[in-house]
Parts: sequence; structure tokens; C-alpha cells
Amino acid sequence: MHRFGKYMLTAFVTFALGLACSFLLRNDSISSLKIETAARPSIPVEPRNREIVSSTVGHGLTSDGFETYSFNYQYSDGTYLNRLTISYGSAARANSEFIKRLEQTTGIIRRELLLDEKGAARGEKAVATFGSSTPTAELLWTDHGNFVIQTRDSLKALSDDLDQKR
Repeated sequence: MHRFGKYMLTAFVTFALGLACSFLLRNDSISSLKIETAARPSIPVEPRNREIVSSTVGHGLTSDGFETYSFNYQYSDGTYLNRLTISYGSAARANSEFIKRLEQTTGIIRRELLLDEKGAARGEKAVATFGSSTPTAELLWTDHGNFVIQTRDSLKALSDDLDQKR
């Protein structure tokens, strides 16, 4: 019963933090971002106010006992951001899972090292496509013992996120 109580407490704290974050981020600088669309490239895109209209935060364990953290944001302009982080015990295990995921792709758009402030490699990152009839794209990266899978509403948004992951 003690273990169940710990899980329930962890779930409650995670839920409360997610709820607090959704209210804090609602009026944050996210709403001042410029959104570009590819629908009509000849027409300048006006900056739009963007707010988080829905968010979900989660915490759990994989079947082999590693911690997972996830969040999903839905924005008022129809865009979204989903991220799953799995905390493995070592960088070697995280890199192994990264390689396994890349083996399932239909194409790797870009792949490079994730560098720290001094220029030393601390992981790897890639944008890859999955599926054949309706392909999807994911931004994948490892950072020490963490393996992260992120999806967005567009390939351009994922590429921009890749550039921000130094």
C-alpha cells in the first residue's frame, strides 16, 4: 500500500504542476511569437496572438521501470506541441533507444550532435519521418541519460526546434 500511495502522491503533484504551468504559460511570451504559414508565401504573415487552450502533463514508468514525463499543448491558432521524455539510467541506453527509433524511420531529414556550451557532445538530435501513406515527423534527441520524442503541427516547426536545441 505504501508504494501505491507514493504513486498517487506523484500523480497528484504532477497534475497540480501541469495545471499551474498551463495557467502561468497562458499569458507568457508565447503569445508574442510570430507564426508563419506556408499557405500563401507571397503574402506577409501578420503576427498572431497565440494562447494555450489545452494542456496535459503526465508522469509515469515504462514497462522496464524508467521514468517518463510528457506534456501536450494545444494552441489557439490550431498548432500543437507534444513531448515525451524517457529518463534512462545512462547516456549509452538513451543513445541505444535513439538508434532503435531511427531504424523505424522512412527518412532522416537532418541529424547532428547536441553540443554543450563548450562545444562538447552531450547527445544527438535528428528530425525524421515515419509512415508511408500519411507520413509524420518527429524531433528526436538524447541529452545525457534522457531520450526525447517531440511532435509538432509542421515539419518547419520541428526544424526550427532542432535549430534551438544546441
